[in-house]
Amino acid sequence: MSETKEKTEEQKTMDQAGNFKAPIAGELLSSWVPISPLRKLFCTGIITLAIYGLLVENYQVLVWLFILPFQSPRIIGAVAYGVGWLRRKIS
Repeated sequence: MSETKEKTEEQKTMDQAGNFKAPIAGELLSSWVPISPLRKLFCTGIITLAIYGLLVENYQVLVWLFILPFQSPRIIGAVAYGVGWLRRKIS
């Protein structure tokens, strides 16, 4: 009897934890800029490198700008949502 009671309390705890996951995930994926200071520094470096490339007319460094969308939590979240939506439509 106590095992069933413990399982129900454990399930309640897991349900409560599950209720917090969606708002936290939504908050983490709503920002256009990266949350981590290291990623912010990385993005700043890429932008600085691209500006430098424009100033010295070395347009090859502009290829680095294609990495920036992969650093945005909001874009990655939208892509993940789109992939999930597409998988639901297919199956």
